[in-house]
Amino acid sequence: MIRLLLFALLVYAAYRWLKPRLGTFWKHDNHAVNAQEAELIRDPECGAYFFKTKGVSERIDGKTVFFCSPTCRDAFLKKQRKESKRG
Repeated sequence: MIRLLLFALLVYAAYRWLKPRLGTFWKHDNHAVNAQEAELIRDPECGAYFFKTKGVSERIDGKTVFFCSPTCRDAFLKKQRKESKRG
């Protein structure tokens, strides 16, 4: 019984010693998100917040503008065209 307890203690000690050294090998970074991917921005058309990487981009007047969907992008561009025809 004591041998089993000592063996379990030895296995536990080895695990605790190896875990930090091999942590990068065992670690799965599927949920790792860098700062750029986590950036929330606001759609200029509907006002919804979304992740920048999930949005639809469009170059308008030399600036990149992000939209939550192609529908919002198209509606925004349609309004821009109407305003430019008036002015």
